[in-house]
Amino acid sequence: MRDWMSTAAGRVVRTGCLVTSLLALSAAAMSARAQQPPPATSSQPSSAGTPESGFAAGASEEVSQPGIGPLFSSPFGSDHLFGDWGGLRTRLEARGINLNLDYLTENGGNITGGRRETFATDGQIGLEVDLDLDKLLGWQGAAFHSIVVNREGRNLSADSIGDDLATYQEIYGGGGNVLAHMVYAYGEQSLFHNRLDLIAGWLPVGNFFAASPLYCDFVNVLFCGNPHPLPNYPGEDDWPQASFGGQVRYLVTSDIYLQVGLFSVDPDYGTGGGGSSGFAWADPRKSGASIPVELGWVPVFGRNHLIGHYKLGYDRDTHRYADVLDNTRGLPQAIDGGTFASQDRDDYYVLFDQMLLRQGSGPTDGIIVFGGWVHATDRISPLTQHAFVAATTTGAPWGRPKDTVGASFQWIEMSGAFTRAEEIALEQGQSLPVTIDGFGPAYGPQNTEQTVELTYIAHLFRGVTLQPDFQYIIRPGATTSTPDAAVLGFRTNINF
Repeated sequence: MRDWMSTAAGRVVRTGCLVTSLLALSAAAMSARAQQPPPATSSQPSSAGTPESGFAAGASEEVSQPGIGPLFSSPFGSDHLFGDWGGLRTRLEARGINLNLDYLTENGGNITGGRRETFATDGQIGLEVDLDLDKLLGWQGAAFHSIVVNREGRNLSADSIGDDLATYQEIYGGGGNVLAHMVYAYGEQSLFHNRLDLIAGWLPVGNFFAASPLYCDFVNVLFCGNPHPLPNYPGEDDWPQASFGGQVRYLVTSDIYLQVGLFSVDPDYGTGGGGSSGFAWADPRKSGASIPVELGWVPVFGRNHLIGHYKLGYDRDTHRYADVLDNTRGLPQAIDGGTFASQDRDDYYVLFDQMLLRQGSGPTDGIIVFGGWVHATDRISPLTQHAFVAATTTGAPWGRPKDTVGASFQWIEMSGAFTRAEEIALEQGQSLPVTIDGFGPAYGPQNTEQTVELTYIAHLFRGVTLQPDFQYIIRPGATTSTPDAAVLGFRTNINF
């Protein structure tokens, strides 16, 4: 009887998820004729062109128009369900105050494969407050930015897929299940006609390094908001984890920039910098420094202004992390015992995006291809390599210029030393080690994993999007012990 009920429940979950996604696509199609042609200005939110469904800070898009504005732009966009709030937003902005209230939820179920078939949902409420200190205090070029979020829900990947690496829902994780989590609070100063930009305060390293608003068009956490394995250790934290630090960005020429940062490192990754609330700024466990450097080229090709971003990055994390395999004598610790060896951590990345065909006037209105490669020290990082390629386009060809369609392929590889440590653990009858930010146990020695994602962001109303999403995960958890999983779900976003 219980087996029958379990099977029936699984069928209901799969059917419900499928029907909901199909209804979302049908609703988008039915409203296609009602959607107006693209306006004279960008069909995406202003400033950085951050996707309307995105939540994660990703402001590298601003340098696509060097020298015309500061580094920051709102991660929630400028399209609001209640418009101008009866004129209140205009009055506040005239005084230098910008407010955003955003709700995001991600829902999905694995319809086949994984450890078991089930459904999970999570959600996030975000409150953003930005102050233009020029308007408020007469402090030219100065601003203050802050965001607090509330998160709740379940992690589908840990609950049923058996994947502690490529979480299906990107908002699950840090800052979860607390009333309020401080994401960032920092000041910004732009100088010399915005050619030089200075930032200091409490913020994630990933706000501006290895960042792009394109990444959070997708739901999987592997590159929303920053490509892994960059955020897998506390020295390279991304949304919603943060640390004290600052950065300098300088526009070397009209299309080349250099930015350098210096951030504190909190080695307690279990709660992240600032603790589970993000407000524990006086945490005495901070140890070492993270020093990211990024060189970027932002060309604009042809009369249609086809924008590209090409980035080379490096991060030096001076905190001493334990070797994933050997002790201080250079022998496997699981066999020889003793203390694990330790060393600093280095990360390297190469990232690009390029618009191939323009479909509107906005910075992301067109066919765009993007990709990248990230490598971390393999003796320290269990997840050591990540390569990805993706493409997005608007729905302009079928009369929906505010919609976005995306497809991506991602490949990750575990450290050979970490795989060997897992093999030794099994040989010794010990439990398998887990990755530092793993949400669930490994089910066998880990090697490589691939993820394919297809997604459609349907703009239903001002400030409201619905996003059916499909992911196929090959070798979940980077092991052959778990069957490949197909996940069907949807994301909803409302910016009030």
